[in-house]
Parts: sequence; structure tokens; C-alpha cells
Amino acid sequence: MVVEAVKRSFRLLAKSQNIEISDKDIPEVFGSDMGSSYSSEDRTIRLSVYDATSESVFEEVGHALRDLAMRRKGSNREKQDSSVHEFYGMSASIIGKELIKGTYLEKFFKDMGGKESREMPQIIKFYKKDKEEINKIEKALLEFEQRKGKLSDSLEGLAEAYSLAVKILRDCSDKSNYEKLNHLSKIISDGIVLLQINGCSKLEQIGNVRDFARFLENYGGDKPVNVENKVKEGRFFENLGTVKRRKVLARNIRDVLDYKKYSLEVHTKPYLYALQYSAEELMAIDGFFSIPDKKVKRRFFYFKDPDFERRLEG
Repeated sequence: MVVEAVKRSFRLLAKSQNIEISDKDIPEVFGSDMGSSYSSEDRTIRLSVYDATSESVFEEVGHALRDLAMRRKGSNREKQDSSVHEFYGMSASIIGKELIKGTYLEKFFKDMGGKESREMPQIIKFYKKDKEEINKIEKALLEFEQRKGKLSDSLEGLAEAYSLAVKILRDCSDKSNYEKLNHLSKIISDGIVLLQINGCSKLEQIGNVRDFARFLENYGGDKPVNVENKVKEGRFFENLGTVKRRKVLARNIRDVLDYKKYSLEVHTKPYLYALQYSAEELMAIDGFFSIPDKKVKRRFFYFKDPDFERRLEG
């Protein structure tokens, strides 16, 4: 049922954009125990069966349709702009909620129990929360690097989890560094390995290694890996000398911090840019899904209210 709903959503979105498609243009759809994603490499959608909301379905469908439209124009998809990619995911989500009104899909998604809300106030709230977390980590890291303090258990756990994820990805995948980092960023952003900044001790949230193994299986692991052993190996910080240990901890946290900043710019902000428009406005744009990345950024990547960004960052 979920697979058919995704394919039906793809057809609806393509029709709304006057993009002709055949059955071979529709991406393969697979269930996932973890987060949802679209892979342009093999044109597949992996959808979390626990999160089959109209928003999440149309986001992945939007990625797939954008990919198809740009391929037809001869665009090199290996060089796609990640922020534009996310902009189209959110735009498709906005359009999709309008397209399914009065159709069986509206009832289907409602019956699935999805409660996800991607309205502007919610995304602003997420943005500010992430910003506060970044500031908190930066302050703690600066004090640690200046030897004015020690890291909390949860931040040590974050560094430890990062090393563990890198180790596993190196061992289980033959893909390029870009692909490995992409998998790693998903692990971190989806909270599968990332420890919360408050309330958790070392590796506490990595306890369910079977979930972690399934995640790697879903997202491109090419070699079998004994995840349980890797979790044990992840505790190597305890065997490092004090100076080296501090350097490794600081470097790993800095890497995660850089990713979190990057994610705000290429993921959350493009959502906000898209949410300034209604479904009707987006559907009225001729050839919307075929606009080149650079033109998309020039045309849409700004806030209509000049004061909005100041309030957002304030």
C-alpha cells in the first residue's frame, strides 16, 4: 500500500508540472526501518514505514522528479547543489498537500497516523533550536580547547559516536568519500548515533546495534560488518594519552559542529525559502522543476521580508 501511494504521488506531482512520464521513469520504492531518502545514484526512494506522511512522501518524490527533469536537460547530477535539492523537496511537500485534497491519498496518509508538520513556525522553531545547540557546543568546545574546562559525558559520547560511525562506514562500504560522508551525515542528523547534548552518557543511545546495522544495510553498506564488535572498538578513547585524547575529542566534535552548521544552510534554510510560497504560486511557475540550480538560488534564495533573517538569527 505504501509503495503504491508513493508511486501515485509521483504521478500526481509530475502531472501537476506537465512532465510526461512512463512507468520506467517512476523510481523504485523500498521500505526502511530508519529515515527516508532518495538516491539519485540508483533512482530509488527509501521510505520510513513509521513516517509515511504526505510531507515525507512528497519530499522524496520531489527529489526524484527534480532529478528526472534535470537529467532530461542533460544536467550532471553528481554536481547538483544540495541546498537546491532540499528546496525542491520542501516545495514538492507544499504542492503535494494541495494535490491530494479530496483524493484517496489524503485519507490514506491521515490513516497512517502521520503527525509531522512542516509549516513555517515549526521550521523556525527547529532552526532556532539547532542554532542554540550549535552555540552551546561551540562554547563548550572553545573552553575545552583553551584547557579551561572538560567536556561533559554527553559531548564525549558525541565524539565517540562520530568515530564509531566513521570506522563502520570505512569498513562496510566501497563507495567514494562523498558517499561515506553522506551516510555519516544521515546517521548523525537522524539521531541514530548522535547523542543528545543533554541527559545521556557515553554510547548510551548506540545500544540498539541491530537498528544501526539495518540502517547501514539500507543506506549502501557493501560489506558485512560485525557492528557489536565495532561498538566495543569505539571505546578506544579510554586507551589514549591525555594530550592525544584531547586533540581527538576536539577534532571530532569540530567535525560534527561543522556538519551541523552546514546542515542549517543547505537543509533548513532552503525549507524556509520554499515555505514563503503557496502551492498555487509554485505550480504557476512554468517549468519549475527544470530551472537550473544557479537560477533557482538567484530567484528564490532570499527572504521576502527583509527583517525576517534578523529575527531568525536573533
